[in-house]
Amino acid sequence: MDSREDLIKGLSQAMNGSKEDELGRQFFADTNTLRTGAAGGNTEVSVLVSKEEFAGIATGLVKYHITDRRGIEEGNDIIFNEVESDGFTQTGHKLTKRVINVKSYLQVKGLKDGFSIVSF
Repeated sequence: MDSREDLIKGLSQAMNGSKEDELGRQFFADTNTLRTGAAGGNTEVSVLVSKEEFAGIATGLVKYHITDRRGIEEGNDIIFNEVESDGFTQTGHKLTKRVINVKSYLQVKGLKDGFSIVSF
């Protein structure tokens, strides 16, 4: 059995993305992203959206999302999790889209500091 220090070190490595789990996935706590697959593979980022926004994304009427989530890059998968009106309770509905463009507040005049527009 591992000692407490070994367990803490292993958890720290996993949370910093320097250690893979048994499926080859890496989690990065600072950006809340999950990298899957071999050779860098695919990065997945989860975001919470309202029922109305989820419906717009699912039907294809909405092609972008404004978020303050860091670490989203072109080519990532963004997973939209639908939530109830309280903003926290997830409905279980999920939808994955591939990010094709990201523009930060530094690139878009009038966008609030720390926010980005993600196109998919």
